[in-house]
Amino acid sequence: MLRLSLEEARGLVLAAQGLLDPPPRAPGRPEVRDTIARLGAVQLDAISVVARTQYLVLWSRLGPYDPAALDAALYPDRAVFEYWSHAAS
Repeated sequence: MLRLSLEEARGLVLAAQGLLDPPPRAPGRPEVRDTIARLGAVQLDAISVVARTQYLVLWSRLGPYDPAALDAALYPDRAVFEYWSHAAS
């Protein structure tokens, strides 16, 4: 059985989420798509306190980026898609 310290486990989780990598210099559509692919999914949320959740998730991994890159990945690029599973729960 593999044993990890709490610090090692925390590092693995943060690395898997892309939170340890320095953000790219000028993230655009390709970086947005790559980040979503790495995460597997990003929940879209219409409630906006600071900003909509999907934009904050990408900002935490990419740094300053143009949110229009996510919008373009959804439409017209269709590189990612919106699925309404949370509305069914």
